[in-house]
Amino acid sequence: MNSVMLLRVSVGRIIEWLILTMLLITLWPLCSRGEDGQLTAFHGGRYRSELFLSNGLLAGMGSRTASLGGTCTGLEYGAEDLYWNPGRLGLLERPQAMLDLTPPLISLDAQSFVDINDLAREAVDDLAAEKGSPDLVLDPSDYPDVSARLGQRSLVPNGILAVPVSDWSFGIGLHQALSLELEAVGTELQAKVYGEDEDDPENDVDLTVGADLSLISRVQVSALGFGLARTIRPGWSVGLMVNRYFGSSAADGRIQVEGIILRAGRETAFNDPSDPWPNDLYQEMSGSYQGTGWGLKMGASCRLRPNLSLDATLSLPSRITLQGEMDIVQHTVPGLDLSDDDPLDADQVDLDEPTRTETVDNPTADRVNVDLPGALCLGAAWRYRFATALLQYARYFGEYACRYDIAQADLPVAYSAGLRPGHVLTVGLEAGPARLAGGMILGKAFYERDPENEEADGEAPEEESLIVPTFSLGTGFALGRGYRLDLLLISVPAGVMRATTTWNF
Repeated sequence: MNSVMLLRVSVGRIIEWLILTMLLITLWPLCSRGEDGQLTAFHGGRYRSELFLSNGLLAGMGSRTASLGGTCTGLEYGAEDLYWNPGRLGLLERPQAMLDLTPPLISLDAQSFVDINDLAREAVDDLAAEKGSPDLVLDPSDYPDVSARLGQRSLVPNGILAVPVSDWSFGIGLHQALSLELEAVGTELQAKVYGEDEDDPENDVDLTVGADLSLISRVQVSALGFGLARTIRPGWSVGLMVNRYFGSSAADGRIQVEGIILRAGRETAFNDPSDPWPNDLYQEMSGSYQGTGWGLKMGASCRLRPNLSLDATLSLPSRITLQGEMDIVQHTVPGLDLSDDDPLDADQVDLDEPTRTETVDNPTADRVNVDLPGALCLGAAWRYRFATALLQYARYFGEYACRYDIAQADLPVAYSAGLRPGHVLTVGLEAGPARLAGGMILGKAFYERDPENEEADGEAPEEESLIVPTFSLGTGFALGRGYRLDLLLISVPAGVMRATTTWNF
């Protein structure tokens, strides 16, 4: 993919996944993956979603360093070095406390970043091409009307306390690494599926359905960090930080389907309480996962001259294992076989009880793994007169990814999706109260289905290369008596405005 604005890549990618996910889980009961399409009519309906996101994994802690691109180097030392380079804590001269506040943001129209309705149209065209009947014709009004808004719901606090004692320095920090909340609804989806009875054409089946979707999903990752640094000679310091991650994920969703089935001239409705047989037609999911993980970062700082510093950090890949349960209840038509070439088998529809439904058990994993990458960062800071220039190169190994295991036909299969950052180059400049930085990220977005048994069929991994620019802008000023206020105004791709107050004791 060519170089594009990172807001379009990161936010646009999130929106694309959300829209395609909403369409998939809504349309999934209506069609199969077979080539013999039986979808004879379709109306996409309306979808509305709100995504509230705070990405502390990219924004880090503190506003001063984040405004300079999140580098591991600099000529000023502070409590936020616990996060960016724990080795620099050894050069801190006075105890310092830091508090971040990220205010609620008014939601933005996602259409500013990506044409989400165009994505929806492409998804429907693919559906019609793969599963639609030859007579299926879509009007412009049949395509989904999709809207999405982005924002941040509430305050996101981060805090650090750093205390130097002789040649040693200690630090403790609380950090919200990730907060994501998605609310989505879909209404007015309508579709018609046709099933042919080869033995008796008079018993052909027409299934007409309308579906409404509601979904609420939340993901939270917080970290409690402990740092220790030591000055090994004047201007030279080494340190490390240990993070304890706490993660949680929860989801509640329901697809309510209203339908009418026509067979042999008889029309009956689903969800009719007057029928003596079970005829519920809906799907719902509910569950949550919680878990913990460890992270480790080591750092070093060398102040060669009053105006020159060389710095380095090494962080190891880490994994947060979330354990829990996801209950998925699906009520479906017996003749609607998703594994068959013909999605609606007329022979399986009972003439006496045409709207009878059955409950399908969906096996789910008892754990979800969230992977965080490691990185080697090398940086330098140089001051000339009133300006300070910073340069950093980072090489990442590992990935930002979510791994989910599920049993299919009693064979374990692992699904993974995420980002693999590769090389990152950052250049920063600080002149008086003004701070700005820019750079570039090279990486890949990926999706994998990895069977853990040779009898299971795998799929080729999907990857998309990313070449993405970064940019940040901020400022700061002293408030007197050891107080200071720093502001992160713009951060791409973090996209988080932040105010940081520090106290020197």
